[in-house]
Amino acid sequence: MSFEIQEGSAFALLGPNGAGKTTTIRLLTGLLSPDCGDISLFGSRLHRENAPMLRSSIGVQNDGNLYEELTVEENLNLWGKLYGLESSVVRKRIDELLSLFELTDRRRSKASQLSKGMRQKVMIARAIIHHPRLLILDEPITGLDPQSAETLLGYLKVLTERDGMTILFSTHILEGLEKLATHVGILDRGKMLATGGVHDLLERRWPTPQYSILGDNNQEIYKICSRYGACRQDATHNGTRVVIEPETIEISDLINVLVTKGIKIISVEKIQKTIRDYYFDILGGTDDKR
Repeated sequence: MSFEIQEGSAFALLGPNGAGKTTTIRLLTGLLSPDCGDISLFGSRLHRENAPMLRSSIGVQNDGNLYEELTVEENLNLWGKLYGLESSVVRKRIDELLSLFELTDRRRSKASQLSKGMRQKVMIARAIIHHPRLLILDEPITGLDPQSAETLLGYLKVLTERDGMTILFSTHILEGLEKLATHVGILDRGKMLATGGVHDLLERRWPTPQYSILGDNNQEIYKICSRYGACRQDATHNGTRVVIEPETIEISDLINVLVTKGIKIISVEKIQKTIRDYYFDILGGTDDKR
């Protein structure tokens, strides 16, 4: 495979179990050596001798446990010292991170007293205490309730947009990835099937806008719309809707045609394709192929 991650981007590495996501991350961090080819980090070719130095510019959040009987502050202080930071720098950095992740009031709480969402925030704070250029996350929102996941994605977005940090994360949760991911790569059986900016990939896959039309006579709507572009009927909880990709007419003109035919239009919506749609379209599978 061949791909690159742009500095300051949030790159989502997606693929079924066994696709090679963990192996890819281990290669990028120098924990594994490639059989052939080159890996470049921050403009330097990665090899055994410089791997430790390059790794010092990487932060990794994984399932490694926090020290349960230490407080949040003590956990972060210990990690800062492991990275070789001066005590004054560690204290300042802890204050910054507790403020960013809204954990200031839990500074002296033991790790064993934290919720799953708070633990995730502390583990990410621990991974970035040394201001890494690249943050690698493994399933950062797995196990979180929707509100906690939404909040955590917001914090991560701050790191890319405000601090210019590059984030590489693997995940099986596809819903709402657009809130963080600027770029994606889709792996399957060790091959990179697609990689690029989210907007560009979606636009290339579906260059023609799709619209959903719901009215009081969907059979007649389907009959008329079929004259103007690719058309289908989709089942919904309220019955059926007509989905069309207009080819020879603007959507506003098409609605006028339907109205002049005496059809009552209930709703017209532009269908927004997502990373989830793209993922399953590329893999040719269904939701159970995650």
